[in-house]
Amino acid sequence: MTKLSSIELEPLDDNWPIWSTRMEFALDIKVLWNVITAERTTEDNAEKDRKAKALIGQYVKDHLLFTVKRAASAREAWEALKELYVQRSVAR
Repeated sequence: MTKLSSIELEPLDDNWPIWSTRMEFALDIKVLWNVITAERTTEDNAEKDRKAKALIGQYVKDHLLFTVKRAASAREAWEALKELYVQRSVAR
């Protein structure tokens, strides 16, 4: 388990509900959650988007790393991980 400020955050594997909640808090602490909720990346928030995507990438298991890397934005990475989790839940 890794500590990010005062939040303990395990890497994302099959723990999407808990991980996504804690990651949202972590992104909030870093003032980066708004790039996940933004409809598109603008020049004004491009640096925040890169930081948010990097933070997400640091807290996923190795087999999910390239899903984050391939995403064009932090929001796209978030949605791809969310969709992957939904697919896994339905498959079970």
